[in-house]
Amino acid sequence: QLKAAYCLSFSKKHGLAAAGKAGRVAIFNEKATSFKNSSAWIGGLLWLERENGLVTAGNDGMIRIINTSNMIQENSLKTDSGIWSLHASESHDQIITSDKKANLRLYDLNLSLIRQYDNCSICGGIKNCSFVSSHLIATAQDDGKINLWDLRHPSSQPQWSVFHSTSDHKAHSVLSMSEFLLLSAGQDHAIRLWDIRKGVSSPSSSYLEQFYGHHPSSSSNALYSALRHPIKLSESSFIAAGQGNASIALYHLSSPKPRHLFSHLPADATTLTPITTSSFFAALALSDAALIRRFEV
Repeated sequence: QLKAAYCLSFSKKHGLAAAGKAGRVAIFNEKATSFKNSSAWIGGLLWLERENGLVTAGNDGMIRIINTSNMIQENSLKTDSGIWSLHASESHDQIITSDKKANLRLYDLNLSLIRQYDNCSICGGIKNCSFVSSHLIATAQDDGKINLWDLRHPSSQPQWSVFHSTSDHKAHSVLSMSEFLLLSAGQDHAIRLWDIRKGVSSPSSSYLEQFYGHHPSSSSNALYSALRHPIKLSESSFIAAGQGNASIALYHLSSPKPRHLFSHLPADATTLTPITTSSFFAALALSDAALIRRFEV
């Protein structure tokens, strides 16, 4: 049983995996199983395309590859900082991590280091990282910046950078919607859409759209919910959960307001993962355990 789920990963081949508080992982396919994976919370979880391969990364700084057919740990790597996020390339032959010390690191599936960018944020860490393409990586940082890193470029500096907001708010999540469009979420209430073809721009006027309506107006910030959201459903739609109003919003890029609001849920959603372009799983934070529910849009 999971006390709280911070990350979900779904695969048609392998089923649904969930992990989070206290380092426990649960897998739901033909049968439900769970196991202790870490001494600390787990911030990243993903299925590999290869047979029964599950990767986890967490606050203990460990990256682990588990064969879920026999629950044997096939490989592991100890890093020097707690890991906030873990993502795989589209081809599933590389993974990236971001951590509390503001390090961004790229590995192959043998956990050999390919590329690293250290101390990327002037304060705090990198809450989230995401592949934009095979050679572009986006990061959301505690200094408020959304940065873009080109793996083909020898420089240790980002090739594109904006501030998520003009006020002193941390950037907590970044998501690629297409080859040129990025979504960012942060400690403020907004999700913003950016066009990376515009290059480095002024933070106050460069976003294309601002999405709002998934947080209650009384909420002081989006500190927790912005960590794992938004999540892409299709090239033109995404979902995001509110903090403090027990709801999940479905957005379309053409409108700043939610197209649909899944409201009156038993608790706030801590993390989401897509199933198809019209369905997703959400982990709801009940008082004593995580409840994972499927939604259709």
